[in-house]
Amino acid sequence: MDEVEVSVEVLGDDGSVSEVTESIWLSHFGPILNVDQIGGWTTEQTIALRDANADNDEAFPLFLDKNRAQTMDELQAAYAEHQGIPWVNTVAISAEGRVWYADTSAAANLSPEAVDTFWARADTDIVTAIALDSGLILLDGSDPTNEWVDDPEARDPGVVPFSQTPQLERTDYVFNANNSYWFAHPDELIEGFESPVFGRADFAVGPRPRGNNNQLTVENGDAGDDGLFTYEEMRESAVGNRVYSADILLDDVIVRCNERAQIVNDDGLTQRACDALAGWDGTVNVDSTGAALWREFIDSFDFDAFADAGELFATPFDPADPANTPTGLSESQAVIDHLLEAAQRLEGAGFALDAPLGELQVAERGGQRIPIHGGGEREGVSNVVRSDGNGTTSEPELERGDGVEGSRSLRTDGYPISGGTSFIYAIELTAGGPRASSFVTYGNTGDPDSPFFTDQTERFSNKDWKDIAFSEADVQAAAVETYEVGAPRRS
Repeated sequence: MDEVEVSVEVLGDDGSVSEVTESIWLSHFGPILNVDQIGGWTTEQTIALRDANADNDEAFPLFLDKNRAQTMDELQAAYAEHQGIPWVNTVAISAEGRVWYADTSAAANLSPEAVDTFWARADTDIVTAIALDSGLILLDGSDPTNEWVDDPEARDPGVVPFSQTPQLERTDYVFNANNSYWFAHPDELIEGFESPVFGRADFAVGPRPRGNNNQLTVENGDAGDDGLFTYEEMRESAVGNRVYSADILLDDVIVRCNERAQIVNDDGLTQRACDALAGWDGTVNVDSTGAALWREFIDSFDFDAFADAGELFATPFDPADPANTPTGLSESQAVIDHLLEAAQRLEGAGFALDAPLGELQVAERGGQRIPIHGGGEREGVSNVVRSDGNGTTSEPELERGDGVEGSRSLRTDGYPISGGTSFIYAIELTAGGPRASSFVTYGNTGDPDSPFFTDQTERFSNKDWKDIAFSEADVQAAAVETYEVGAPRRS
């Protein structure tokens, strides 16, 4: 390891500024971290962090060539040449109907021996397993087997080359909902990638990617009888807010609830819960009544319950059918217990079980409480919203009520929303050029004094799509202000 001294100026409590010098430590893997949660830095072990993006200076040329690409072949050629995607998935469609999914983001190139050793450790070593659940791949740096492999086709030493990354091209659809590359299309699972750097295969995907896929299928999707999306149908699907977990479980939960209501005397709590779910439309729109009760119910299960048969599901996960398993409501007593506890939480916090979601789920912006539609991962909603921190330093701190005990997201003032769905758009490629519309759901600025602080959030709340201007004439017509930018001054 190498010691490097770093000096910084520090402002003292008395207003004076002093220079403080500390040592940082580096290895050929990367900087050394002192992680208290796993024992910190000892004479026996420490942790170094190696970043596959550390030498990535190809991202900007790639994005420039992406914007210039006129065909799918040109787009894919830009990816192959630059190999500069930092961390995101790619989904692309061409005018002639080719659709392409790719996870070409920067990743460590591990040998087959290193991959086998890692998965064995993940099954037996608790620290490796915990790191993996957090999205980190923990390798034994004392074993040269774990050195990253150089490939002459890769953009930089030690990273996976473009030709060896997960990709799928089809003519119907591909998708990703922040899930593994494996499930880009349920009829053509992407196989053959054992390395943990790409994510997991052959394991249950969550309700959200299952729900996203369900919205695209001919049998259960939102594309109408012909199974082909129109521009309008795609927009409606994007913010239709179907709850996949309700699609597959709601009817059975209502039956179980009514059975329980016949044999208990709890001042009508069980029956109120049954009635609230029976009156729910299975969506998380602002006028959806009963949606909050379902959220509290489904969120109360650990995420492991969504991966196999158990407390929630009756039929186990089948890796040959990840779009439809696990499924069926479990016979476990935990189902009704979770439902009644959810009802008690809501009523205990002062909310009616059949209150419209928009009364609880709001964005506080510019002194307004703007009702917000959308849901969460466990619910299985593609339009995800949640309570995050500030988006900018100029934006005022979000005021939240106290958390309600036993709930993942409910507070005494409901569900305050500040994050999740950010930029959302629908596009149709026509002979006359692109036809598209969008929302910038957080607004165009973080400045609360700006007239554009709330306008986009209000449009999102009302599902009032904003047309995107592509032609020069449309851009000029939509312009609010025009600035003339001169050449930079030279010293």
